[in-house]
Amino acid sequence: MKSLQDKYILRNGVEVPCIGFGTWKMPDEVAENAVKAAIDTGYRHIDTAGAYRNEKGV
Repeated sequence: MKSLQDKYILRNGVEVPCIGFGTWKMPDEVAENAVKAAIDTGYRHIDTAGAYRNEKGV
């Protein structure tokens, strides 16, 4: 089982955490506090996209 400390190494040498915090279908008013809590917990990979339409909250 992967943990927040486990990372994938990309071809360019950049390390990316294996586990990310997803924000799909999360409204702006929820996303802001949820992302802050995720970062406080240790997440460093926040999954988001323009199509989610919650950039302001994230």
